[in-house]
Amino acid sequence: QEEPKKIMVKTLKSFVVPEIKALGFSGTFPHFRREKGSRFEFVSFQFNRYGGSFVLECGFVVPHDLPDFAKKLPFEKLTYGDAHPNNRLRIKPEASTAEDFWFTYSEFKEEVQFENLAKSLIPLLLKIEAFLKN
Repeated sequence: QEEPKKIMVKTLKSFVVPEIKALGFSGTFPHFRREKGSRFEFVSFQFNRYGGSFVLECGFVVPHDLPDFAKKLPFEKLTYGDAHPNNRLRIKPEASTAEDFWFTYSEFKEEVQFENLAKSLIPLLLKIEAFLKN
């Protein structure tokens, strides 16, 4: 059987990445970016190093506010991590508790479970767009 993280990544690439790209983001999994007006905006996935879960994050930066080392990087190399913490947001699962930002797949056995989790992120992209509009 395929490793759960590989299944989750493949499923996110199938269901969520096209929706992220439809919003005008470029890049490759797990980091996506776009230029909007006078700033750079980001969407990223970060997987738990111990497996079984991931977070969905977004953020923005005005180019002149980048740290000096990042100002030298090409746009294609910038990520969510280059944004100031005040300009970042972790997206919560719909049914999460106040501090739970992790999307968990560690107990999944069926492909449809991975698909349902991936599909549940699509409406959350509206939260990303709302945050990035501010």
